[in-house]
Amino acid sequence: MIDAAVAANGHLALGYHMTGKVPQRAGNSNPVASPSEVFACLDGHVIVAAGNNGQFAALCRVIGCASLIEDPRFLQNMDRVRNRPVLREALGERLLNWRLGDLIQALEGAGVPCGPINGIDDVFDDPQVRHRELLVRLPHGSGVEAPTLRSPLRFSATPVTMTAPPQLGQHTEAALRRELGMSAADVEAFRERGVI
Repeated sequence: MIDAAVAANGHLALGYHMTGKVPQRAGNSNPVASPSEVFACLDGHVIVAAGNNGQFAALCRVIGCASLIEDPRFLQNMDRVRNRPVLREALGERLLNWRLGDLIQALEGAGVPCGPINGIDDVFDDPQVRHRELLVRLPHGSGVEAPTLRSPLRFSATPVTMTAPPQLGQHTEAALRRELGMSAADVEAFRERGVI
């Protein structure tokens, strides 16, 4: 996991190693690209990651503020990063008028990277999550199914075997006998006293 976490921040890490400057925390904003952050819509939140001039221009055209494309404060990515608060406000005012689904469809059609900010309930309604069968229900005792998440590790030669977690007390007697060397009578005495 640490390999993946470091690699996911590669652009920041390489910038640090090339310049010696430690990138500052920027919350949900990308510190080296703008606009690349979360915005509110009429019915939710969206992350927009317009990381180059073409994507920025496409974003502005889609949401009806093409005048920002030629604004000297926003001509290049470095300008947009430097003037992020002003740009965020200008874009944010426009994005508040959009429904999330309509906005994502329009931006994706224009080649602007974006995505919804999902609550956990939204995650499991997502078509790709359903297609990947990430929620699994495993038999767990007398007709009950236990929800669990499918392992992200999927190997053809060594598939992950999934079983439901044990029920409360399911292995108590075996553990007491095997691990502590208790006799059947000792375990029964525990049971009679309400210890187990």
